[in-house]
Amino acid sequence: MNLLLMRDGYPPAIILRANRKEYYRVLAQADTGNTTPLINFVGRAVERSLTLFLQAAKPSGRVTRDASHKGEWIPLREAAQGTPYSQEYLSLLARLGRLEAIKIGRVWHTTRKAVETYRRSVNNPGV
Repeated sequence: MNLLLMRDGYPPAIILRANRKEYYRVLAQADTGNTTPLINFVGRAVERSLTLFLQAAKPSGRVTRDASHKGEWIPLREAAQGTPYSQEYLSLLARLGRLEAIKIGRVWHTTRKAVETYRRSVNNPGV
């Protein structure tokens, strides 16, 4: 399975020991023709793997307010401060792919530069 995922550009699905029984259960369901639970299970596992990879690639150390001006990832809640956009609107932009953002766990993160780039693109659509 992981070779197929990686061939198509996805990270490997890490099946945690705590989820092994559920994995066997959804595999058995897939054998009977009900593949939806397996697809959802693998999707969640791939998302968890991607989150682990992104956290490992993140620079070490605490992100400070000064560092966030230099392009480091900050939560959307913080990115919305001082802008005309709400956290919810930035979340929508992130999900639509209109704002450069990553999801770490359950929280979307972006950079101040990405928010500024989006703001300029809206104000000057030709840019």
